[in-house]
Amino acid sequence: RTAAVRNAKRRGGGEDKTYRQVWTSFRKWVDSQNLSKQPHYLSRDNIDLYFATEIANKLFTPANARRYVSGLQFYADTLEHAGSNPRFEVESSDVKQALLSQKTNYTATVVKSFIDMHDDLPTNVMSVEDALRCIKYSIPRPNWASICICITGGFQIFLRGKSVRNATIPTLRLDENHGPRRPNSTSEQRIPILSQVLPRGTQKKKNERTRVAGAYRHKNVYLCWTSMTAMRLFIYLNEILQDQIHFYGGTNGNPPKWYSHFLVDFRVYNTH
Repeated sequence: RTAAVRNAKRRGGGEDKTYRQVWTSFRKWVDSQNLSKQPHYLSRDNIDLYFATEIANKLFTPANARRYVSGLQFYADTLEHAGSNPRFEVESSDVKQALLSQKTNYTATVVKSFIDMHDDLPTNVMSVEDALRCIKYSIPRPNWASICICITGGFQIFLRGKSVRNATIPTLRLDENHGPRRPNSTSEQRIPILSQVLPRGTQKKKNERTRVAGAYRHKNVYLCWTSMTAMRLFIYLNEILQDQIHFYGGTNGNPPKWYSHFLVDFRVYNTH
């Protein structure tokens, strides 16, 4: 038994504060429910009922819920079921189902409390006709791509002007999780969309957490932020870079020059 306890502690990384809290919480719950503690607190029925009625309804993260399995397993291995053969397993099919329910409930709660990045934006935005007029007026001009990205970024994905002008190639991402579902598909597979990452500290409120905003292709190419961004990249990579895109840094380990290039060349005209 002593050797089994030592091996269990070595395998589990030793007792920590979280495990002690889990163990104390579980025993208090068993006592409050007047459940059998003979011969052990950690019986199959007690554990399954605890996870089904208590853990499944908790609103902490799923990772914290898993800590309850690890914590109780530690005390099963080192205390109440030390040296048992076969090993007593805290996790069962009922425990797995309770953890799945907890994860589902937690996700639903987070979604309900999610703060929309478009909240509190002014509602007096330009009309579709005005946006098209501005874009078509800009296209024959030298900086048409930068101007069109600003207009479509604000019009289609509701980004503030500063967020659009802060965009660089590394802040763009191919988002395969939030686009529309593929037509005539029975799976959850979605059509990829283009998204822009808004790092913390670059938004209007400096303490805002990192956010991601994106949009599916617009049926009108003039209003399509994805198309305008793609054309801007083609212009930059073809006319300015004038060599193959690569990922090698300089002699001092600096990133390649395209890495920090702004998609919107706002320095060449007044942005006020």
